[in-house]
Amino acid sequence: MSSLLCQYSATSADVDNVQRLNRALNQSKSELQSMAAKLHRLERQQAEGVALQSRKNYMSAFGDLGDRAEYIHLLEHEMEQERRVGRRDKQIVA
Repeated sequence: MSSLLCQYSATSADVDNVQRLNRALNQSKSELQSMAAKLHRLERQQAEGVALQSRKNYMSAFGDLGDRAEYIHLLEHEMEQERRVGRRDKQIVA
């Protein structure tokens, strides 16, 4: 009887240990997903910042563009739309 009680206790401890490890694994997966999302967001912000800085450099180098400034704004808007479509398509494929 004592042997059976020890086996039950060991099995119970094994089950508890597996459950604890599964919870830790799920928490780690969740943290990893969160960090990946933050990294993606930071990379996107950095890319947008570089594009904005390039535009500022261009504008300061060429000064007053008159009507061309509106054309540049239109092109930037179209490029942003293309990026959004590309991101959406990339998400659909993934």
